[in-house]
Amino acid sequence: MKKLYLLLLLPVLLIQTASAQPEKAYYLEKYYLDVPALQIPEFLEMHKQFTDASMKSEKRTLVGHYVARHMFAGKASIVMYDSFESLEDKQNDDLWGSLFEYASGMEDADSVAFIEKAQTWFQLFLEGHTDEIRVLRPTGFGDTNWQSPGVIVNSYYSPKWANMGTFAGYWNELGVANEACGHMVASRLSTHYSGSGTTIETAYFYNSWDDFANDQKEIQNCRVENIENLPELIQNYWSIAGEHWDEVYIPVGSVVNGVFELSEHFN
Repeated sequence: MKKLYLLLLLPVLLIQTASAQPEKAYYLEKYYLDVPALQIPEFLEMHKQFTDASMKSEKRTLVGHYVARHMFAGKASIVMYDSFESLEDKQNDDLWGSLFEYASGMEDADSVAFIEKAQTWFQLFLEGHTDEIRVLRPTGFGDTNWQSPGVIVNSYYSPKWANMGTFAGYWNELGVANEACGHMVASRLSTHYSGSGTTIETAYFYNSWDDFANDQKEIQNCRVENIENLPELIQNYWSIAGEHWDEVYIPVGSVVNGVFELSEHFN
């Protein structure tokens, strides 16, 4: 039992799931992990174990925990989002207190094994990771499903702070076509709060690679059909977008009713 104090050296991670369009702003803590590809299965098995263990406690203050796996572009092998209703909730979240509580009910040998595995998981998490805090804005459309065999496209933009609201408005106008075409099931937009992140991050969700491919084929025609003054809007959008890049991920899973549920990609 003496080794249980090691849990308190571990930093924060973790909660809800299929997420409807937000009706208010939420604070996101985003983690960029550098887990080696060959160790990702081991890492995810451990991540589920410790997530599920922590969820048995009432010390959780998160309202969402979401994990995605890198496929194309970008450097992080895994990204995670923890969602909070307030910065105070983020500060009060006590993952490791909950794990301590969980392990305290074990026999000594089991608690030691639990801690040793937690240390292995933490080492994989810590190596090469970065994190930031973002604000998920009440904009976009649709419901995300982190258990589907889907595709997630993250797009990053760096407009000046003075242009951030204007850019988000242009993004919403272009989003009329995204919703109308029917291939994209949801979209989200977040803005930078603290840490080393870009000004604006958007996310687009598809139920399958086929839907993603069809959307790429048809989006321009869909925009022409559904958006007035499209050339002017496109000009305005890119004139203030700043540096831009995209990354493609697949959903790993999220917490559903207190349990980390993997997507069909990983079942």
